[in-house]
Amino acid sequence: MQVSAMMKKHLVEGVVPVLIELKRNLEGVRHWLLGDLLTCIRALLKDHKNEVSRQTVHAQAFKS
Repeated sequence: MQVSAMMKKHLVEGVVPVLIELKRNLEGVRHWLLGDLLTCIRALLKDHKNEVSRQTVHAQAFKS
């Protein structure tokens, strides 16, 4: 496995769920950093949209 593939996998499986949970928490308290977090998430996921979409579909399939 190439390093870039490993990094994408780690980003999708490890980092994205943490960022999504942080986003939910910030939304809950209407924190002023929410806008900056969303900008950060958008920048990180810009190049990895397909991987995140696939991971989301797999996660939803397991929840059902």
